[in-house]
Amino acid sequence: MLDKSKEKDLELYKSIENLKEGSMEAFDFIYESTSSDIYRLISMIIYNEMDREDIMNEVYIQIWSSIEKYDTDKPFRAWIHGITMNQISSFKRKNWRIFRIFEKECSTLAKSEVIYEEDMTRFDEKNEILKMLDKLSYKLKSVIILRYYSNHSLKEIADILKIPLGTVKSRHNLAIKQLEVRMRQKNKNEGGFKDNSWILKDN
Repeated sequence: MLDKSKEKDLELYKSIENLKEGSMEAFDFIYESTSSDIYRLISMIIYNEMDREDIMNEVYIQIWSSIEKYDTDKPFRAWIHGITMNQISSFKRKNWRIFRIFEKECSTLAKSEVIYEEDMTRFDEKNEILKMLDKLSYKLKSVIILRYYSNHSLKEIADILKIPLGTVKSRHNLAIKQLEVRMRQKNKNEGGFKDNSWILKDN
């Protein structure tokens, strides 16, 4: 028996079965059906456009190579979001290693001579909530984005990130508390948001 999420897109699940048999047409259909959602998720965490594209490529390479492992009794969207978060984590680890090498090479220079490039391609500079999310740690930010921007349940987030549900709940609560503090500070200093209720609602 297919659940409601699968009933909404039987063609997608037919394409998944065809992809398991090596159909490039099925892969193209899956890409067209999911790429906007995946790119949006990546964009919430990665600001540089070229980096986003690199991660997108890795995500769909992974989908192609791992489709046999997909359990059709589980939501496909959650599965590909798990692949996406893994690729983002791998990218950030690789970039951290590169940064450390660069930092070591520059260690003999005076601070005034070292120029650190700022993120110039912020996702929606005018969105204050996203600016606040950017100040959270990666672990906290990931939970909030998956919960409120991608509409996953806490249980689904635990499956996507491959961590215990209790850890997800702890990170969720800590992230909410940190955002509340930042919101209160902004309300005090700048007049605040017109509507910040979404971040406090767990439905």
